[in-house]
Amino acid sequence: ILLIITLGAKTAFDTVRSYNSAISTNKAHKYEETRKLAKQLEQRFISAYYSAKTTEGSVTTMMKNTTVDQRKRVFISNLVESMLTSNMDIGGCGVFFEPNAFDGKDAQNITPTNKEGLFQSYYLRETDGTVKETVIDAYRESDWYNEVMKAGTTIITQPYKEGDNIMTTYGLPIKMDGKIIGVVTADIFVTELSKELAESPNNSEDDFTALVSDEGIVVAHSLDESLILKDTGTDSDVKSSLDMAQQNKESEQERISVSTGKNSLIIYVPVAIEGTTEYWVFETVISMKSMTQAAINSAIFSVIVNLILISIIAAVIVILLRRKVSMPLKIVCSALSKLAEYNLNLDAERAQNANYDKSGDEIASLILSLRKLNQNLVSIVSNINAHA
Repeated sequence: ILLIITLGAKTAFDTVRSYNSAISTNKAHKYEETRKLAKQLEQRFISAYYSAKTTEGSVTTMMKNTTVDQRKRVFISNLVESMLTSNMDIGGCGVFFEPNAFDGKDAQNITPTNKEGLFQSYYLRETDGTVKETVIDAYRESDWYNEVMKAGTTIITQPYKEGDNIMTTYGLPIKMDGKIIGVVTADIFVTELSKELAESPNNSEDDFTALVSDEGIVVAHSLDESLILKDTGTDSDVKSSLDMAQQNKESEQERISVSTGKNSLIIYVPVAIEGTTEYWVFETVISMKSMTQAAINSAIFSVIVNLILISIIAAVIVILLRRKVSMPLKIVCSALSKLAEYNLNLDAERAQNANYDKSGDEIASLILSLRKLNQNLVSIVSNINAHA
């Protein structure tokens, strides 16, 4: 009984441990999946940044090594086109100058589509993969351009929609003699990212992923694309996790998901934006029901296995008790009953107990003592009969 109680306690302990282990394993797996997504996106940022950085370096070097009259706009255009063609991680690449900052020939380059003659060279990747030069109207009034001119350092824009594309743009300043004279850009199309995330075999209301910018703007969403470009940064819970991400720290929260209304575990993993101090965030949302279901199944399996083990052990104990204790005691009781009836012929019981009197345990001692008692009684009766 004590053994069965001990095994029962072990079963309860194993069940709790199995449940907690399953939850920890599931959570660790989700963290690794999300970190993998973050690393993949970081590689795209690195690729885009160094394309822009290389373009900026080439432009700056060329300008430093040539006089204003020697500078050729076609050189810059060819450079931009080549950069975009060679890097599939970017969807657009451009160089934009302040008035007369490149070659002083803006007046000579006025056209119906470029009424100020400003020098810009921007190439866009079409849906079929081809690269095409495109004119950006009034680029000096654009937020991304003025943000770089004002900051004087590398920036990445918040996600925005351009035509059918969701995109973000790297902006790097072009400097000459300490003055900012233009901007190099590299556009990253993230339109397809939502579809890529949705292709996960686990994607559902109970397990989905979103990408959020450092300001809380939804960049991609595997479950509901209508949430893209929505501002989640006003939510205090989201903001606290975004603040943690800006320190390059992962975090997690258990709360009601805004997307599904289910109690969920939400994991936040930062995504480093190369060339800046900013971090975007991958947000993986797993419903607690989904999170614990595997743990419950594991716990049930553990209980079943332990109950089967306890049953087997109990059966073995019963069989051993029957063979080693119950059966020989039954034979001893039969022998004592005979003696009580003055029947000293215990040959049958002696033959039956022959298998048990050599074990050296208490049962064997009892059998041997009974055998000796029988022998002594037979001897006494024989002596009495001899002298009668």
